[in-house]
Amino acid sequence: MYGVRSGTYGSLWPGGRPHAGMWQRNKAAQPVSVKLLSVDKGKVESNNRYRFTNLKELETQWILEADNETLQKGILTVNLGPQKTAAFTVPLKKPEIKEGVEYRLLLSFRQKGKSAWAEPGFEIAWDQLKLPWERPVSELQKESSTLLAMKEVKDKLIISGREFVYVFDKNTGALT
Repeated sequence: MYGVRSGTYGSLWPGGRPHAGMWQRNKAAQPVSVKLLSVDKGKVESNNRYRFTNLKELETQWILEADNETLQKGILTVNLGPQKTAAFTVPLKKPEIKEGVEYRLLLSFRQKGKSAWAEPGFEIAWDQLKLPWERPVSELQKESSTLLAMKEVKDKLIISGREFVYVFDKNTGALT
């Protein structure tokens, strides 16, 4: 197999270890995709690109994250036939929005049972949706610049602060 991030050696390194491009190719070709329709109502739209498999054959997990910290999670049953697109509701509740935190909804479609090629829980497809919940960081109080001191002694420039001292050679610019 050649293509996305695969060299002439394919998707595996010569020792059999998967090349990073393999994960990118798997993501690009995944059989399920999701997009956000309404964050207030928890509405998302899913596209089932399978030719013969209903999405109810997969376990759909959802996770609400705040800067990679799990806030809420659950399991959904998505009954969506092959080659169909439909909306469904994720029962998330809007958390208290904190300054500077990014909120995301992760939807993961996983193998329910054991098959010849995968164990239960094997991830088939996933999408991570950025949620439009933002609260900008309030401006920080700037400390006085008088905490820095600078003095010149012969061919040296000395800059010091509360817990540091830097000495530069004025001829070479080197930090000594």
